[in-house]
Amino acid sequence: MKTEVYMPGANCPVCLNTIRSLLLDDPRVDAVHMSFPNRCLEVDHSGVPSEDLVRMLQQNLHGIEVAGNGERVMVEVKPQIGEWHCHPASP
Repeated sequence: MKTEVYMPGANCPVCLNTIRSLLLDDPRVDAVHMSFPNRCLEVDHSGVPSEDLVRMLQQNLHGIEVAGNGERVMVEVKPQIGEWHCHPASP
């Protein structure tokens, strides 16, 4: 089964690498493909419920924005599952 996730605002490369590792540690996950420029993630798996996938992403993923005072702050990312026709940049 393939699940595509759009992650608007996900611009933290360290977080995305962490997500990839966490997903690959799950025995139900066969492969993870991600496109940083497109903020898109494809997960090939055998039965990971969508709710579990979204919950894990929400708990471990954030974006970074610059506040009005110039300070970098973390912002929430709200992953969306759908058919995004993501074209992954890396396997």
